[in-house]
Amino acid sequence: MNEHILSRYGALVDHPDLLWDVAQRPLPTCIWVNRRKTSDSAVRDALEANGIYLDAVDWWPGAFRTQHWPKPGETIPYRMGWYLVQEEIAMTAIYALDPQPTDTVLDMCAAPGNKTVQIAARLGSSGFVVANERNTGRLSSLWSSIARMGMTNVATVHGDGRHLPLPNHLFDRVLVDVPCSGEGTLRKQLKRDWSVDHTMKAIARLVPIQQQLLSRALDLVKPGGVVVYSTCTFAPEENE
Repeated sequence: MNEHILSRYGALVDHPDLLWDVAQRPLPTCIWVNRRKTSDSAVRDALEANGIYLDAVDWWPGAFRTQHWPKPGETIPYRMGWYLVQEEIAMTAIYALDPQPTDTVLDMCAAPGNKTVQIAARLGSSGFVVANERNTGRLSSLWSSIARMGMTNVATVHGDGRHLPLPNHLFDRVLVDVPCSGEGTLRKQLKRDWSVDHTMKAIARLVPIQQQLLSRALDLVKPGGVVVYSTCTFAPEENE
């Protein structure tokens, strides 16, 4: 059997056995309410009527978590764009980005669009988001998220974020949510090949792309602006 990817973290964390335990523990389902369309209480009432009870996420207004909700995308409120399903940790990227109402923001690697609409919701009607996606096959998910949530302050762009033909110093804030090895999704994908050899090959391929994306983001942000670089991996090669 191939050595598992988490084995290489034995020297980096205090309790490797606990890391493995957490990696196998099911995640709670998290959502945030689209206050452009509805209210927190309306969403809670609609879901509680169907036996779904929510606990507030205290650090993000309008966000909630619950256990044992296998199909959160199969409700009428979801179809109406009343809420977005998003892991709690993914919300922290926009918390760090902290978009302000009049900002112009670039989401450099936007699909499937969860963070794009989260930015747009924070901006309200005064700010604007440019959502770029390189992968043609993922554009439909981006468009679907924007339309379902009713976000009108978003323009989508199809291009390679490393070479976006836009003027430098154009954006107040840039989110660089890069393609990565995805080690942080381990608990959702336990059957995937997480061998050290397989994952390290992916890391070697992705790191130059990540560096180029970050470099272009630093060109595109205004002096004194904010760039947030985010991944869903533990890998020091990709994060540091």
